[in-house]
Amino acid sequence: MFNRKLPGRYIHLILFTTFVLSVLWYLEWITQWAEHSGLSTYTIIIAIILIPVTAFIHIPLRRIPVVHAIPQVSMVGWIVPKRTLYRGQTLIAINVGGAVLPLIYSVTLYLLFPVSITSILLIIITTTLASFLLSRPIPGFGIGLPLFSTPIITALTTHYIVDEHAISTAYIAGTIGVMLGADVLRLNDIKQLGSSFVSIGGAGILDSIVLTGFISMILVSLL
Repeated sequence: MFNRKLPGRYIHLILFTTFVLSVLWYLEWITQWAEHSGLSTYTIIIAIILIPVTAFIHIPLRRIPVVHAIPQVSMVGWIVPKRTLYRGQTLIAINVGGAVLPLIYSVTLYLLFPVSITSILLIIITTTLASFLLSRPIPGFGIGLPLFSTPIITALTTHYIVDEHAISTAYIAGTIGVMLGADVLRLNDIKQLGSSFVSIGGAGILDSIVLTGFISMILVSLL
């Protein structure tokens, strides 16, 4: 699904991205990531910019039937209000900037900087379980996840398991782990959200998938 009109919130995402890039450049973290990963600074900057730029592109995946119960109102005298149900469908989509690109980046980083398959799977599984246990469905909003909880777990797990390519591994595990734990494993909870449209990674650069990947990189680079 492609929204032709660029809503105001996406402009805010682009402005937020500019601010984040400025801070990362000032702290020289982008330079450090480039040195550790072997990638150029321009490649990293372009990869980050592409996330908010493509955050308004949603790819439809499937529709699922949902039943939303209208909340019971308080009883008035002897009259008990009838509880009614709303039956409809929820369209599940995947966001390009918030999910597709991070997944592509993860696969590319693993191909460029591979680590033991056992190690990467162990870190991803740990992040997935943490994301699933810490996430909660929030009606009218989506799947909520505490901002720094999962990145801390991912960074510490990566730091103690892998010796080289820790930064790229932290990004891969943080991105895929949250996508699996807070999105894929929570698909059944979509029926509780009361929404006709749900997009995986729909918050763009502010989505948990994107933020966990980048914050995990920052934390593991500080360890």
